[in-house]
Amino acid sequence: MARIVLENIKKVFNQTIVALDNISLSIEDREYVSILGTSGSGKTTLLRIIAGFESPETGKVFFDGQDVSLFPPEKRNIGFVFQDFALFPHLSVWENVAYGPKIKGLGREQVNAIGRQTLEIVGLFSRKDSFPHELSGGMKQRVGLARAMASGSKILLMDEPLGSLDARIKRTLKTELRNWVKELGLTAIHVGHSQLEAMEVSDRLVIMDKGRIIQSGPPEEIYKNPNSIFVADFISESNFLTGTIENIKNQHLTIGICPDSRLQSLHKNFKLKQKVVVSFRPEEVKIHQRLPNDPCLKGSLIKKRFLQGRLCFTVRLVNQQSITVSLAPSSHNSVCKEGEVLYMTVSPSRVLLFPYPKSGLKQALRTFL
Repeated sequence: MARIVLENIKKVFNQTIVALDNISLSIEDREYVSILGTSGSGKTTLLRIIAGFESPETGKVFFDGQDVSLFPPEKRNIGFVFQDFALFPHLSVWENVAYGPKIKGLGREQVNAIGRQTLEIVGLFSRKDSFPHELSGGMKQRVGLARAMASGSKILLMDEPLGSLDARIKRTLKTELRNWVKELGLTAIHVGHSQLEAMEVSDRLVIMDKGRIIQSGPPEEIYKNPNSIFVADFISESNFLTGTIENIKNQHLTIGICPDSRLQSLHKNFKLKQKVVVSFRPEEVKIHQRLPNDPCLKGSLIKKRFLQGRLCFTVRLVNQQSITVSLAPSSHNSVCKEGEVLYMTVSPSRVLLFPYPKSGLKQALRTFL
């Protein structure tokens, strides 16, 4: 078992900077959790407190019911992977990986078995006699992961483990990383910046902002049902428009965006004439070249571009608000030309509504950068 529980964790730097504000979180045995947030959100500080590199002002850390809040890192029986590899440069690959088991006083046969198993898992047993300076960045990070796994811990903590790698290596290693964690039955906490990377490898995402947990849940749930403008904006690309509730009928809310542009939503707890923020993902938009029967947006295609295997349109409404539309390259709408008038619908179930922020939408989104 390797269950982690955080209770009311608070951390303050320089007596004034609140890095963590009363954080409580449970991470289940063998769960792969990614903690995400903008710079300064507190995610790395939280990971360092779990590892024992930092101490909280208040709160406790439990591993399988045991209070480890006062334990130093070496007494917590964790594996830790750093962004910058942090290998011993004067030791070979084998010696780096075997270092932990040796320090624990394990016998030669156990050390050899653990070293061979972990290096074979990461595909580097054939390079066991190489030194760090002889390895590529991807190989170095594999050694770092092998060393952490060789510690024998059931808890693996990772601080930007793929951050120093190029895009091609990341694509391969992120999938392998999840496979290794699941194969060994580890409880993993992965701190990172890449939302897409985290969504691919994680069982659960924890979104942080300003020292607090804003939302926690499975990747698909957070992607489809963000609980705030911040999360909707932070997790992948979203469109945001300003509108007003014009009609409420049969659980459908009709939102007026501008002349000739309306959408419907199934969201509740909004009032007639209330000013709201409308949000939807670019891939949720369906394009029509004729006026449809359903409420729709009307705008002019001002830009076409090809991005990450998708065809992206930028469409401007008559009130100068713009949206992004993402289409498969094979879509019949790919023949649309710049300047063409388009009609766009979004399923009411995919149209999210948020109360209009007091600071205004532009200012609210700017604060999330």
